[in-house]
Amino acid sequence: MHGTQIACPKCQQPTASLKHYTMIRYLVFVWFFAFWGRKTETACPGCMRKELALSTLINLLPANILWPFIILPWNTVLFCMTFAQGHSSAVQTQLRQQ
Repeated sequence: MHGTQIACPKCQQPTASLKHYTMIRYLVFVWFFAFWGRKTETACPGCMRKELALSTLINLLPANILWPFIILPWNTVLFCMTFAQGHSSAVQTQLRQQ
């Protein structure tokens, strides 16, 4: 199960390190009002890093003053987690259920 090769849903390349993370799709902050949306992505480490970088950049302006306190730390943690070997826990759980 740990070394099981699974095709990345984004690039279709087989990987033994598929990641499944929830990230902030958008965060909009205007004065004292904020709204946000989440998205869950499943991808190989390389594709996940691209998604995280894009999410970080897209949210730079709409999140404005909240960006360094919410978006940047959250995406940095997820980015670092992509370097961990093996499938993420959500993928491992799904493999056990099959």
